Amino acid sequence: MITIRENISADKVQLKVLSLTRRGRRLYVNLTVEVEREVLAPTGQVVGIDLGVSERLVCSDAKTYERRVGEDAKIKQLQRRLARQKKGSLRHRKLKATLANGHQREPITNRNECHRMTTEVVRSNDVIVMEDIKILNMTASASGTEDAPGENVRQKAGLNREILKQSWGMIQTQIGYKAENAGRLVLKVDPRYSSQTCSGCLVVEASNKPGKRYCCSGCGQDMDADLNASINLLTQGLATMPGGIVPGAVAITA
Repeated sequence: MITIRENISADKVQLKVLSLTRRGRRLYVNLTVEVEREVLAPTGQVVGIDLGVSERLVCSDAKTYERRVGEDAKIKQLQRRLARQKKGSLRHRKLKATLANGHQREPITNRNECHRMTTEVVRSNDVIVMEDIKILNMTASASGTEDAPGENVRQKAGLNREILKQSWGMIQTQIGYKAENAGRLVLKVDPRYSSQTCSGCLVVEASNKPGKRYCCSGCGQDMDADLNASINLLTQGLATMPGGIVPGAVAITA
């Protein structure tokens, strides 16, 4: 017997597709079900979310979600050990299987972590404001061409790896469909200058953000730079609600 979800009664679930897939030593059961939409009760809370690298998510209510580290170090160690073994030996086969198992487990663990974060965000807030960022554009190669080589290619490549590792695209997607099913409102706003603007006095100055802190030269406010950005995103998003419109904002309604 397969339990689909403990908090959904059997009469509310209609199984559409069931498939079994074997990958390495793992057997996966994939279920496609149709469930009734369950609109969550209002919480009266709103939140702005800044996607980051040093912290995975920084919310305007000061809640943070830690940067994902994963099992990179363990996988690299296994790769080095595997390279020292004689191909075809019993130890080589065992290490190869262990390494393959690690590669398969990593995306599953990451997806589950994203689900826990996004579910908590959607359940806790009626309105969620996020950056309207294009992941594919951000992760495009900066190497350029032979005639016009790119600048800071190494740094850009490192940032690309972190963006993909922190799964910004998956987080956006999960929040989007979960909010729609729960009757929440997601607002996407232009993130330009959100990290350079003081959330207190609204002065815009790039030099106010020398690193992880935002130190305003206008009002003297000193706070975490990502928290400052998330508050700005929330302010801009709420301005798209009735009574004020911010050009370029995209509203996704449930």
